[in-house]
Amino acid sequence: MSEDIKKTFRKRLFFIYSLAVVFGLACVFRIIYLSVFEDDFKNCVDATKEGVVIDSTCNCVIFENKISPIRGEIYDDQGRVLVSNYSVFDLVLDGYKLNFIRKDVKRDSIYCSKDRVIAITDYSAINQLIDELSTSLFNQFSDRYNYSKAYYTDKLNEAIKKGKNVTILRSNRNSQRQCVTSDDTSAILKMPVFGSKELKVVSFPVYYRRFYPYGELAKRTLGSINLQSNVQTGLEQRFNKYLAGEKGSRRFMMISKIKVPLDGKIEATDGYNIQTTLNLDIQYIAYQCLMDKLLVNNAEWGTVVVMETKTGEIKAISNLTRIGTEGNYQYNEQFNYALRHECEPGSTFKLASLLTYLEKTPDDSTKSYYLCGCDIKNQFSGRKFDKCYDSDDAGSLHRKGAPIEIFQRSYNEGTATMVFSVFPRNFKGYLNTLDKFGIIDSLHTQLGDINPPTIRRNAKDMNTFYSTCFGAGFKMAPIQTLTFYNAIANNGKMVRPLFVKTISGNDGVTQIFETEVINEQICSPETVRRAKKYLQAVVTGPHGTARRYAQFVPLFAGKTGTRDIWDPTTNSYLKSRNSASFCGYFPADNPKYTVIVYLYNIAKMSGEAVDVFSNIAQKIMNIENFSTLKEYQKPQTTPISPFKNTQNNETITANNVFSKLIGMNASQALFELTKLGYKVEIEGRGVVKQISLKGKNHVLLSLSTGG
Repeated sequence: MSEDIKKTFRKRLFFIYSLAVVFGLACVFRIIYLSVFEDDFKNCVDATKEGVVIDSTCNCVIFENKISPIRGEIYDDQGRVLVSNYSVFDLVLDGYKLNFIRKDVKRDSIYCSKDRVIAITDYSAINQLIDELSTSLFNQFSDRYNYSKAYYTDKLNEAIKKGKNVTILRSNRNSQRQCVTSDDTSAILKMPVFGSKELKVVSFPVYYRRFYPYGELAKRTLGSINLQSNVQTGLEQRFNKYLAGEKGSRRFMMISKIKVPLDGKIEATDGYNIQTTLNLDIQYIAYQCLMDKLLVNNAEWGTVVVMETKTGEIKAISNLTRIGTEGNYQYNEQFNYALRHECEPGSTFKLASLLTYLEKTPDDSTKSYYLCGCDIKNQFSGRKFDKCYDSDDAGSLHRKGAPIEIFQRSYNEGTATMVFSVFPRNFKGYLNTLDKFGIIDSLHTQLGDINPPTIRRNAKDMNTFYSTCFGAGFKMAPIQTLTFYNAIANNGKMVRPLFVKTISGNDGVTQIFETEVINEQICSPETVRRAKKYLQAVVTGPHGTARRYAQFVPLFAGKTGTRDIWDPTTNSYLKSRNSASFCGYFPADNPKYTVIVYLYNIAKMSGEAVDVFSNIAQKIMNIENFSTLKEYQKPQTTPISPFKNTQNNETITANNVFSKLIGMNASQALFELTKLGYKVEIEGRGVVKQISLKGKNHVLLSLSTGG
């Protein structure tokens, strides 16, 4: 190579290098100028959204976008999904792109599908396409969106003929039914235009919603979360720090209205999953049995809790509240009565009084007491038991009976007489003994602390002592009564109610919750043995208040309870309506489950609560050898269209779906409809005879007992 050529090459290389340096310096100075002086940049920064931060090290303003994690799921004890997430979309059609892109398609044509191209001037073909798409969209979403076919026609005309970006459907974030889900996208993408992979004219802007596949089942216990209002309840609230995960972030700098990503992206950490102690099969049984009884009695509310005796695991918890008035009402989960409602326990508390008596009475076989209050009338100032207050089927009111008869018949005066015989005018001694049992303590649970019963500990009057003996004049949460009864079923060992078994992330189990013993032995083993005898006598004894249910399998034991409802307006108890309860365990000889049933504001019949208990016990024992129930649909990780026949992919009408519910028990029909997102009103009693659509997502169940 000659020297001249070399010089020329070096000059060109130097020139190129100089240009690169100049260009680089120009870029640097331009960025500095934009960052410091340019008004457009400052205005853009000022207009940035929430999350703006100042980075003084680089003398500029940057902002960051938060990256949301996926919230953890909640499962039952068998790993079945109770709470999950699902994707929700807005359906958007970009008509501008329809006559663009493909090399083999002219710019003045609309690309519909692989084998279908329509000229823009062919108005007849375009109208036919729009009519076809309108029909398909109407059929797909008519069960959820109250839009006519003409609505879809107008939207498509705007997008296709005018070449605009148009939102066809917007998911309603406040309605579980009015959503476009991943199950819809497969059908949408089969439609002309929407299915064009080459043009990508359809988009599905995504966000996530919480999905409760079983509607009202344990709804209040599972809880809810509203990120906008920050309203949280149940497990969603108590375990939010695990479920929520941790947000990530990505930082940006704006340069002349252009986002420039910065280093240091932090990935979001998805939430942990929670496995509860709840069993979906038992939960459904508790729900259905409770719902059936509430519907028959038009009760104000009711609660049922099923606890596994040995472990304390809560296998089912149902809380149902009546909304509306008779002839126009429904039941759903609005409040956790089992944990958060303090109510007078009534005669179920007599078990505690019985234990105080048995602990002080080694041999009760030879004891007898008046069934009325004649034995204690002289212990009250200003009140005399001049007559016998409790009735007796045998006809004689003023007679003595053995302690086990008093317990069977649930006599208030007789119970107080027994307690007074071992704690004469000694309310404090009685309370001290109750303290040893743990029934009047506060109770810590994974869903929060339960307040102790509102017993007037410092009361000096005998009336307070007297009423406390049979569960009147104070209030306590049903879960406290259940925990106490479970200790007797568990041979004296009191265990803490357990709602959550494990917390686990993608990397495995993070935390395991074991059975926690509150009290190894609440009273002597002999007292427990004798107490069980009394509890079984309530069911099998000749005078037992639950004896009508003794013929059912399995054999169970427990205690009935009733209380008049206190009316604060009249400052007195109502006599026509009351609460009815039953707490007990089954099988009686080797308890596996302990259950409490509490019905509020019903006719004065404690047997109603026993009936619920008995039905629950029978149905649980019937499925003990089966893996799952047949009555309800298996959980889905994403919601399906409620009126879609997945077997033949045929869309069916609401009337067709409703017809399948005719003849069902009201509780079953209500469960299915609320699971699908309907607001349900109930008229009459009995089985479903007619279902009427009253409005958007609003139906009326007409019941009848006739044939």
